[in-house]
Amino acid sequence: MDAVELATAFRKDRCITSLDLSTSCSRRIGPVGCIELADALREHPAIASIDLRGNLVLDEGGRSFLPVLKKQPATLTNLDLRCNHIGGPVLAELHEAAVTSHVMKSLCGIELSIVSRSLSKSKRAELLKR
Repeated sequence: MDAVELATAFRKDRCITSLDLSTSCSRRIGPVGCIELADALREHPAIASIDLRGNLVLDEGGRSFLPVLKKQPATLTNLDLRCNHIGGPVLAELHEAAVTSHVMKSLCGIELSIVSRSLSKSKRAELLKR
């Protein structure tokens, strides 16, 4: 099953609350697959957590999650995009959107605590690169 087929199935199943597509899975979805999944997530009312570690989503795929993080009412609380070759500026944009959602608990393995929410954009990007 490729990422487009997965996104199509995901749109139909409203009971899924968590999705783990980290590299423990046999395929990497890449930026195109990430874009498809992010688009499906905008329509999914129940998803709370998605793990895409190690999928080579790159900047393009990472940026596709900005509308998901900005969606109101927000439902996504955890998004893990570690090890995806996403650059600092895109990570900073993602973090800013996650912080302003007030629902996100963690992004890329970093807890979005009060301390994290008060950091400058450059410091956030530095933390997310680790």
